[in-house]
Amino acid sequence: MVQDSKPTHHTDASLDLALAVRRFARALVGPAAAQMADLLAHEALGAAGVPASPERAFTEAVRLNRRRVRSQTAQRSEAGSSGDADRGESLTALISGMPLDEREILLIVALAQFSYEAAARILDIPHATALSRLMRARARLDAARTSPVGRIGHLRLVQ
Repeated sequence: MVQDSKPTHHTDASLDLALAVRRFARALVGPAAAQMADLLAHEALGAAGVPASPERAFTEAVRLNRRRVRSQTAQRSEAGSSGDADRGESLTALISGMPLDEREILLIVALAQFSYEAAARILDIPHATALSRLMRARARLDAARTSPVGRIGHLRLVQ
């Protein structure tokens, strides 16, 4: 007689972690490179070991992505291409266009919901640096809003 096996808490936690790392990798790499992001997430989870702690898995994803970015930058400089892409005004495009250090901290805190302290450990930077980068990233998003009300701050529109 074959019994139905119920998923264990460990299996659910591992799946949740895998999905979270995949979501983070896709946001970090950008929407145009979903296959690359999936590979990044897979490699990060493999490098983190089994069972992987969330901090370790995200640390590996950041490390592997930084290595990928350095490699692409070196290839672009050798080829002489500028790599300028036409970016829309969507939130995804705004985040994809951010400098990598700001994008990493914003996604780790906002998307993956790590604390500031955990994010600093994942990125291997001081706590104050993490907060500074996060503030710059949030300010960049605020400045890019297209709403006239968002642009004028506390002033009211009068017709």
